[in-house]
Amino acid sequence: MALPNPALRVVGRDDTAQQVQVRDSARAQMAAPTAQAAIPASALAGFITDQYILMRRHRDTIGRGWSDRLLRALRAFDGVYDPEIAAEIRKFGGSNVYARVIAMKCRGTSSLLRDVYLGTDRPWGISPDPNPAIPPEIMQAINTFMQGTIKQQVDAHFNALRMNQAHQQGVMAAHAYGAATGIPPEQVDAAIPSSFSGPSQGPAVGGQLPAPTTPAIPPPPPVPPLPDASKLRDAYQALVEDARDQAKRKAVEQAKIVEDKLDSILSKGGFYTALAEFLVDLPLFPYAVIKGPTVRIKTEVIWASAGLPSASNIKSFTPQSNQQKNSFIKTPKVVDTPMLCWERVSPFDIYWTPGVNDIADANIIQRSRLTRAEINDLLDLPGYIEEEVRAVLEEYGRGGIVDNWDTTDAERAVLESREDPRFNQSGLIACLEFQGNAQGQALLDMGIDPKLIQDPLRDYHCNAWLIGRHIIKVQLSPSPRKRHQYYVTSFEKVPGTPVGNGLPDLLQDIQTVANATLRSLVNNLSIASGPQVTVNDDRLGDGEDGEEMYPWKRWHVKSDPFGNNTEPAVSFFQPQSNASDLIQVYGSFSTLADEISAIPKFATGTPPQGGLGRTASGLSLLMQNSAKILQTVAANIDRDVMDGLLSGLFDMVMLTDDSGLLTGEEKIRVLGVKVAMQRETQRARQLEFLQITNNPVDLQITGLKGRAAVLREVAEEIGMPGENVVPSESAMDAKEKQAELQQQQMAQQQAQLQAQQQTQQSSIAGPLKQGSVGPASVPTGARQPGASGNSSPVPGAPGLGAGGASPRTNIMNTATGGANTGA
Repeated sequence: MALPNPALRVVGRDDTAQQVQVRDSARAQMAAPTAQAAIPASALAGFITDQYILMRRHRDTIGRGWSDRLLRALRAFDGVYDPEIAAEIRKFGGSNVYARVIAMKCRGTSSLLRDVYLGTDRPWGISPDPNPAIPPEIMQAINTFMQGTIKQQVDAHFNALRMNQAHQQGVMAAHAYGAATGIPPEQVDAAIPSSFSGPSQGPAVGGQLPAPTTPAIPPPPPVPPLPDASKLRDAYQALVEDARDQAKRKAVEQAKIVEDKLDSILSKGGFYTALAEFLVDLPLFPYAVIKGPTVRIKTEVIWASAGLPSASNIKSFTPQSNQQKNSFIKTPKVVDTPMLCWERVSPFDIYWTPGVNDIADANIIQRSRLTRAEINDLLDLPGYIEEEVRAVLEEYGRGGIVDNWDTTDAERAVLESREDPRFNQSGLIACLEFQGNAQGQALLDMGIDPKLIQDPLRDYHCNAWLIGRHIIKVQLSPSPRKRHQYYVTSFEKVPGTPVGNGLPDLLQDIQTVANATLRSLVNNLSIASGPQVTVNDDRLGDGEDGEEMYPWKRWHVKSDPFGNNTEPAVSFFQPQSNASDLIQVYGSFSTLADEISAIPKFATGTPPQGGLGRTASGLSLLMQNSAKILQTVAANIDRDVMDGLLSGLFDMVMLTDDSGLLTGEEKIRVLGVKVAMQRETQRARQLEFLQITNNPVDLQITGLKGRAAVLREVAEEIGMPGENVVPSESAMDAKEKQAELQQQQMAQQQAQLQAQQQTQQSSIAGPLKQGSVGPASVPTGARQPGASGNSSPVPGAPGLGAGGASPRTNIMNTATGGANTGA
């Protein structure tokens, strides 16, 4: 029996919404064989169509699927009763008020999660390489420095050896000269000069040596040892460790730069907008979905200026000059730029392989609706099959196509205030996007490069877009992880399935009782709001209307024909009000909803009544306990969504970025749980840390730069611009150098003052000492230090005193022939 045309249908009073849904389900089941019987144009199109029918049938199955749960959640959020309950309420009569307990909890949960993931604290970060490689040029500089140090020490060792050998030769020559001239060895030793490195004294004149032209130089230095291998190894390791520490600091700075760049990509690609919508779906539906990154062409407008007046002619600039006016006019430049984009996917529009435990292992199909303008834009994009796109425009460009509608579409459209897609008066074109494994032969038939398909019988991860029976694009997945771009998680995870539980699933019974209680309360209040009236129509006078009531009305009555005039013709009574009991019941179940959902009212702004909530410390304890469930939800988001999504972004940047900003050794850090745990206590702990470390001992350990880093971090945590409040590291380095220079100058001034004081003390103490000794203490033939005149001659060395030369220099110059024997 053929079903009537859905475009025109007469609905009676007894034709409830449940019957409409049953008819839609039957129509969908009949449409499935029709879609399967239509032989598609390619094997890949047929494979995608069969996969979609399989996934849709499983999801729509009552009991095993979850389509009814999605609709029930959307009804609860909009405050709409299920069809069968709405029919019973209409049959009974009375109020149909809806207690939106689930909607309130969903909004509160979304707000808390937005505070974690969209607040001032970034919910992710980049961990630098814990052991970065030292740059080759730094290692080469270290090796060059060590080689120079070794060479310098070896040269110093052998130079000192040569100087000592020359000194020994001079000593031997002096002793030989003394033996030849009859000078005792003791006098020769006493006459040996301190060094041979001075200039030559020249030959003797008249049997005497000339006077020395330079003062004596200290003896040769001791011979330094050869370089010690262990010390050299320690010095080399110290230099390498310093270089490694510098590389780690640079890696940390580089990680911050990478974070800012990735955050810019996320912002431009709409990630945070998609995340905000995802956080609305998460507590509401059994699962929430976010997709990305996908490459899309976006149009950007760049405003280019013709130039501004220069400083030289700024005085002669007048607004009346057309040329000068045109210099301020900016010209728009339209640029089509490929961007990485993210989007929230409605849980109604995504299907996956039935029976998978992990969503990462499933094939994914997403339904979408495209306009004719969007199809036209595909003609100019690379990768799309132009003839197939033109065929789609020719066949479906005017009236559109909806060949993959589901049983949930009609009611979903009403709840979301959209057009019923079955009628499709907007002319939208339905598209199925497939991401999963397909056979290599089917991909070869679609024109995939045979070099990429090594075995036609194997499955390859691909992306394909199907409209009707036309594949408009197919490509192998660019991700090296061979994973689709959809990330799914739930408010409450259920092991073994991607479908979890949302707040409507957890609070369904509470919502039902709260609705019944609130309806009873409204009905009771309406009944008990005024008196009820009993009218004996037999005793009403002629022309008296018992239906009319108004103040100061006069009632005309007759005697009772049976003589029972004790009963009044009109009587009033007040129905009992049960409002207080019903309100108490409603409050009890509202509190029970707090316990079941673990989202208390005070967490969303409602002040607690009594108990621990009366004090600040008690309220803080309650907030920390209520944050436990929030940490669990944040852990689900971090593990199932943020980690994989950011890793996919990291892969795409590594594949496309040629600036060398990323090395591939960085790690993605997801911090949602950390932010949720520390949000209430982190700032207080930071302030406590500042107070505890504000002492001279800790300041010597951390230094000014360390203290500045802590202040900068705390300023950023409380929302202040840390870079503007606290000076930068370069400015702190300049201040440290200036402080060190000032300390050195102060030390030099103190040394000069001490030297001046010692000089003054010596000048005073010297004359006093000379006066106490007296001239009689000077031996015969000798003079006081610093006295003028010749010295007495050395015995056995005639003529040494005539030239005024010291005996040491004359002996050694005579022995060495006036040559400079120093090294």
